[in-house]
Amino acid sequence: MSPAQDRSSWLAMIQSFNKEYLEGKEGNWLPPDGDYLCMGAGFRMATFDNEGVDTPACIPVARIVAGSDDLLNRTFECGFFRPANFAKLGPVYHPQTKSDPKDITEFYESVEATFGSLITEENPESVGTVPMVIAVTTTYSKRRKRNYRNCAIKDYPVVEAVPEPEAPTEPAPAPTPKAKK
Repeated sequence: MSPAQDRSSWLAMIQSFNKEYLEGKEGNWLPPDGDYLCMGAGFRMATFDNEGVDTPACIPVARIVAGSDDLLNRTFECGFFRPANFAKLGPVYHPQTKSDPKDITEFYESVEATFGSLITEENPESVGTVPMVIAVTTTYSKRRKRNYRNCAIKDYPVVEAVPEPEAPTEPAPAPTPKAKK
């Protein structure tokens, strides 16, 4: 093969990866703007340097559970939340009290109940137990002259529980025949 043929074959082959390239180029993939029914898929913890102080951050991960086939079961990170902006994640309720978390510990417990457990090398995937509607939006910063992609919990829909099948009942005993006189 000539170098030109090698190059053209290689370019043809990598063209099939253009979608992944474009998503990676933008950083964390987010679905198009809109509302998505999701379940938690875990969360990551990170730290960042904030003027010489290591500051924790929470990165929730959601999985799309309804909608078009090309988005179904895709996961995405729902932002980078530090203690000062945890509230921007949206309404996260404490699993026992069903109210706003009172402190950082209750917030962590709430995120864990909503999104699932901490994602680690040993535990690469997790499943939350609470369905949620997550809104994805794009905003433009005039100051920075660029678009920002955002997402936040919008709502917790009421999902009808599937009734448990009734346990089979034992048949009633057959009547005993009466003795003839």
